Amino acid sequence: APGRGVDWAGLHARRVFAGGLGGIGILSALISSLDRVVVSRLLTLEAFAAYSLAAMIGNGFRLLATPVFGALYPRLTTLMAAGDRPAATRLYRTVSRWMAVFLAPAVAVLAVAAQPLLEAWCRNHELARLAAPLAGLLAAGSAINALMTAPYALQLSVRWTRPGLLSATASLIITAVVLAVCAPRFGAIGAALAWPAANLIVLAVVVPVTHHHVLRNASVAWHRAVGGPILATLL
Repeated sequence: APGRGVDWAGLHARRVFAGGLGGIGILSALISSLDRVVVSRLLTLEAFAAYSLAAMIGNGFRLLATPVFGALYPRLTTLMAAGDRPAATRLYRTVSRWMAVFLAPAVAVLAVAAQPLLEAWCRNHELARLAAPLAGLLAAGSAINALMTAPYALQLSVRWTRPGLLSATASLIITAVVLAVCAPRFGAIGAALAWPAANLIVLAVVVPVTHHHVLRNASVAWHRAVGGPILATLL
């Protein structure tokens, strides 16, 4: 209210949550730029251009998750605060399913037909040839990362930032290790492997932990919702 000044007690009470979000943001920024820093030192200018093009396409899948999170997070928070866990579970399952329905076919098309798509876009056969396998790997990594949108929103709906901090830290470490081992040996392909590898490991660990601590009855429903579209796409 006007004239009451800053609510320092309220800010102090939320310092852990705010600090957790800040830490996650910083770690995410480091993760997103680490591979290009390494690759820029190892590859030729032409190969680095191909990697940058592939990374631009791969990051598009992560950007598409942003508006989903913006719509899901406040609604989940409202439902969890009201104690309406059945409705929260239904919303969580529905959003997760539609994320998989969109992402799985899109990544599959890019993985199979990346070269002609890139060639039609950039009008450069050699650049498209170099970037095509990288685009598939980076897109797969970004899609896996985007599948964690709903679990991440679920964590924050109960002000639980520790999994996000730990998973971001683990992702940074895994990415650094894979880059250090694979990039010098396999070049751009080795560097591109770091992103899907890190996200797959984090997803396999964080999602079950989130379900166990926040929505214990959501685990089977989530795996069915996400696994169905992925299996159909693979078939």
